[in-house]
Amino acid sequence: MVYRISGNWLIGVACDLHTVESIYLGVDEYGHNRFENTRSVIGELVYQLKYQNDQTTIPKIIDLLLQNIKGIESFDAIIPVPSSKIRRIQPVDAISKALGDKCKVPVLINYLGFVDKGR
Repeated sequence: MVYRISGNWLIGVACDLHTVESIYLGVDEYGHNRFENTRSVIGELVYQLKYQNDQTTIPKIIDLLLQNIKGIESFDAIIPVPSSKIRRIQPVDAISKALGDKCKVPVLINYLGFVDKGR
């Protein structure tokens, strides 16, 4: 699924939902909330990339994106939204780079950032 996002640009899209359903299971013996999650197809692939460092999911994700978003090769740039946590692999950056390479579109990593409102 593709969701259009509006802003100061011609076309913006977000791709799919990560979690389709989440059922609260209660608190485990360590005091952590536990959930039974049902992920979308792309959500499961991103989960495997993010938490299991499974790089083989990237081409599968790219194929799904290309099936659902037409005209990527005509984009001026791909601008990934930065992660809220620093990880060994930044899934959105890795996916964006692979998509940009495949479609020959520049990818602007670190173009966006978070503003520290505590200052």
